[in-house]
Amino acid sequence: MKSTGEVLGIGKTYKEAFYKGFIASGTNFNFPQKSYLATVKDQDKAEFLEVAKRLDALGFKAYATSGTCSYLRENGIAAEEVQKLSGNENTIDTLIGQDKVDFIINTPTAGYNAKKDGFRIRRLAIERGMSIFTSLDTAKTYVQVFEEGGHEESFDPINLNKIIF
Repeated sequence: MKSTGEVLGIGKTYKEAFYKGFIASGTNFNFPQKSYLATVKDQDKAEFLEVAKRLDALGFKAYATSGTCSYLRENGIAAEEVQKLSGNENTIDTLIGQDKVDFIINTPTAGYNAKKDGFRIRRLAIERGMSIFTSLDTAKTYVQVFEEGGHEESFDPINLNKIIF
């Protein structure tokens, strides 16, 4: 079991509930760069392609590690390749350190080994206060809320004392 710091978003619609949940978890919808970093394990690439196409249609720039970048390009999505943390130049830590991406999509490959790049990427993002998605289901929902304008609406609070079970 992994702990994610669970939050609850209650709304009159799916979009409203998820938006409130994202906000409660500290995830934001502020995209000054309108770009993201993707480093996705091989078995997740096909599922990730749907998210990447939707982000591309919204005008987001994709930065990606070698394998993910190649996959995106093969499927018609322009992506800029970045080196993993162990690279010499144009590395992920430089990209994150220079605030060139708004959020990260990183699906873990080898558990929580602190010596692996994925673990270090997630840690670096957390230290910088960036939104990071390790689950494609969550990334899909995040993009859906953005596509449907849920981040632009003002939602009224819901009084839990008035909810009838």
